[in-house]
Amino acid sequence: GLAISDQAVFSGANFITSILLAKWLSGEDLGEFAVGLAILTFFMQVYTSFTLEPIGVLAPSGYRDRMIPYLRGQVQLLFFLSVPLGLLLGMIVLVHRLLNGNSDITSILLFSAVSLPFILLPLLMRRVFYVLLKPGFALVGSVIYFLGLLLIFYFAKRFWVLTGANS
Repeated sequence: GLAISDQAVFSGANFITSILLAKWLSGEDLGEFAVGLAILTFFMQVYTSFTLEPIGVLAPSGYRDRMIPYLRGQVQLLFFLSVPLGLLLGMIVLVHRLLNGNSDITSILLFSAVSLPFILLPLLMRRVFYVLLKPGFALVGSVIYFLGLLLIFYFAKRFWVLTGANS
């Protein structure tokens, strides 16, 4: 029950956010958002394949006696991976800016670089709670994620800073 509720809340948060953005953003801004989302989805899939999926298998089987240090190491690994990826995106932004001047895509890439660790952290923490057999904590985290997304986008819209480049 809790795991299904967690999945519903987490997926529902992303779905509702997409619906609100489609309603609030202009067609051009929505296109920029789609480019940013595609970039982030690529990095999320790489991270999921190389980190999250192995956690579900290796933690319970190979690290049963050292579970907490292993999972703590995975949280550290998130930042050790996402910071260089963010720097790589930042360098791409710099090269693009030097070659083409400032454009919407540079803003999208810059925002993606900065937000990457914060987008990957909820995915990791949900997996950690499932490995620890604590789906209720994953559900609480998903509710916090949902409320956080709603607040961020509400205030961004309210103060007219919501564009495709930063959503």
